[in-house]
Amino acid sequence: MLCKNLQKIIFLIITVVSFVFFSSCSTTNNPENLSKNKNFIIDNNQELELDNIAASKLTNEALYFAKEGIELLNQGKYYDASSKFNAALKLNISNSYLQFFNAHTYHLIGKYHDSTYYPLAEEGYRVALNFDKNNMQAYFFLGQLYLDQKNYKAAKEVFLDAAYLESQDQDLFFSLSFASYFDLDPELALAAL
Repeated sequence: MLCKNLQKIIFLIITVVSFVFFSSCSTTNNPENLSKNKNFIIDNNQELELDNIAASKLTNEALYFAKEGIELLNQGKYYDASSKFNAALKLNISNSYLQFFNAHTYHLIGKYHDSTYYPLAEEGYRVALNFDKNNMQAYFFLGQLYLDQKNYKAAKEVFLDAAYLESQDQDLFFSLSFASYFDLDPELALAAL
């Protein structure tokens, strides 16, 4: 009986400490974290390299639109960036990374300007994953999208799917832990840390 009570107390202490830790951390996209570098965008410590787009054999014109879109995204000009990514997608609709960048742009528009863009972001991330099941950025930011909408169960499921592909990404496991905690799954939250 004493041992069982001690386990409950320890679990309660860990839960409270985890809550304080999670409450003080932010796992959301912040436009102030966007790099001004023209070759990549950094958001939530994730490098999204333009090389991923170039490596997928885009036409020069599609690559030009993608580069312009990334520059506009880095400047916080989300609507203009979306126009550029859509222009690039007209030239190469099956490119997972173009789909990702377009979805990510919709995500940021939804978060900072107009939440009606969230369904477009979700669909874009899913389309990116349909074209490339190993696109970890699409998994990660789809999970972030669900966190932004406080849909912790969906976020947890996406992060679990991604964890099967990438077992070393600390940001991924922190996000899984965060989503699990708020989905009232403290065992998984602790295990993911």
